[in-house]
Amino acid sequence: MGERLSKIEKLIDHTTIRAFVEQKKLGWEISGPFYTSAPTPKTEYIEKCTKEIEALEHHLLKTVIIKDDFKVDTDRTDFVAKDDALSKFCSTYSKLKGNKLLTLIYKMEDMIEEIRRKNPKLSKRLATHLKIEEINEELKVYRQMTFEAKVAFARKLDDIIYKFLEVLSK
Repeated sequence: MGERLSKIEKLIDHTTIRAFVEQKKLGWEISGPFYTSAPTPKTEYIEKCTKEIEALEHHLLKTVIIKDDFKVDTDRTDFVAKDDALSKFCSTYSKLKGNKLLTLIYKMEDMIEEIRRKNPKLSKRLATHLKIEEINEELKVYRQMTFEAKVAFARKLDDIIYKFLEVLSK
């Protein structure tokens, strides 16, 4: 209980990252999170989907856009991998991780499927807000997108997640 956490184990989140980035003298720009609260879904809709809801809320309320000066993703990956604390932060709090965005879409799709068993009408409303075909088309070219296009996509997904949670809250 009285153990001290090592620097790497200390929690780094969106409220402390600006100081962390300044301390490391990285020169990166941090923006977000873009929502400060999220609708609370009704329990009867999400009783078997708590982990999915937690992931959606985490993304919506705790992830940030990190603008760095790397031109190639592999250069960023190599640089970040050299610092455990920075690596942990980026993997947990970066809003622009393509695989993470795909996972969030899968989680929403899984929830729609789970809800469909009990409430087909609600699942149809959720599917309408998710715009799966449109999102999947954009995600196919995510790696080739400019930084600005990735930011626009991530913000669009944030809005979809918010609306998704809002539908579940009513």
